[in-house]
Amino acid sequence: KTCRVIIHPGSYFLKKSLVFNCIGKAKVTIEAAAQSSDPEHAMTWLRNYHTWTLMESIPHQALSSPSKSFAGCHSRRTSASLRQMFGCRYYNSAANTFDSDESAGNGPEGIASGGTSWIHDQISHNDGPNQSPFLVLDSKRHNEPVIRVRQGVVNIKGLKILHSCMGTDIWNGNAAVQVQPPFGTDGAPVRIAAPSVGPTANVSCCDIMSLSGRGFVNIDGGLSRIFNCNIHNSAATGIYVGGAGSRALITQTDVVENGNGDNRHARGVARGHSGVYLEQGLAKIIDCNISKNSLTGISAVSGEHATLNIEQSDLIANGSLQLEMPPIGTPSRNRSSSRDNTIAARGTIRLRSKFGKERAAANANLTSPTTALPPLPQSPSEFPDDRVMRAGQVMVVDN
Repeated sequence: KTCRVIIHPGSYFLKKSLVFNCIGKAKVTIEAAAQSSDPEHAMTWLRNYHTWTLMESIPHQALSSPSKSFAGCHSRRTSASLRQMFGCRYYNSAANTFDSDESAGNGPEGIASGGTSWIHDQISHNDGPNQSPFLVLDSKRHNEPVIRVRQGVVNIKGLKILHSCMGTDIWNGNAAVQVQPPFGTDGAPVRIAAPSVGPTANVSCCDIMSLSGRGFVNIDGGLSRIFNCNIHNSAATGIYVGGAGSRALITQTDVVENGNGDNRHARGVARGHSGVYLEQGLAKIIDCNISKNSLTGISAVSGEHATLNIEQSDLIANGSLQLEMPPIGTPSRNRSSSRDNTIAARGTIRLRSKFGKERAAANANLTSPTTALPPLPQSPSEFPDDRVMRAGQVMVVDN
């Protein structure tokens, strides 16, 4: 069945990853309450909440006994429900308090205890009249994402996602959002059989950040559509696309200030990563801002198995190359294209996403650095359809 989860504004500490295996044509939608047009959703949520609370208050022996019955309750316990999955600690940033049975320094299993000042700094941006649901996973487990899509279609709308975990495997779990099929006994990705579909994530109007790994990973045949998102300040790559058959469509999205390394763990991911990294598969990027990342803005490295199409986008003030296309003369290069883009070593950044603009307004830091910038490695002759600014030229970008 199709499932819809509506999350009310506030900051939440998840106990573990949200893992999705949708069978057949089933879809799951997770969205902010403000995104919902259903006026009855609040009452439905309230009724479901009290039903679940009643179930939790009844002893397990009573629920499993056939001689006792309770109005409105099932006679047995089932596996963890979505309500239980979201039964996480609620953090009131205004009051600086946690609403749970555990203290902030002794969190539930899977949540790193202590050291919450960095979390408070991030969620403090969520205060005010325009609050959004803020999902936080700070895990002791190795390579555990906030959201893992293994099979079927998952729609994610209007959420802020903050991630940190142990480990350095930024291909298989150390990411805020992981779109990847499960592995078989032979260690190879499982091919999803019809009528089910492969892992598919439609992510819109979200703010995504990983303090330990990548922001978004689409790998091993996953399909992702990313629209109007702000993917920023991740320790490693902002968006990674890899593995045969992987596809990503990225539109009106900011991918900024990624790749600066994991500063929370002594043996974490090192500094030096791209905004968007295409290893294999197809990436189509339209009207995006990919700027101020530690290494390259966009890199497509495979000469045989990558296709990169980018248009109407800005690549400004990235650490080395602004745009690294597949090697010249290769099949990947012949399939790839770059049109109507602004490519410059420095300049004013024009943000696309809602959350990107909100964060920039809060930080009052829209202008990229103007000193100690590397020379521009591309030349206009390589990209005749782009606007490539050489060192010393002046660029004016409309805000």
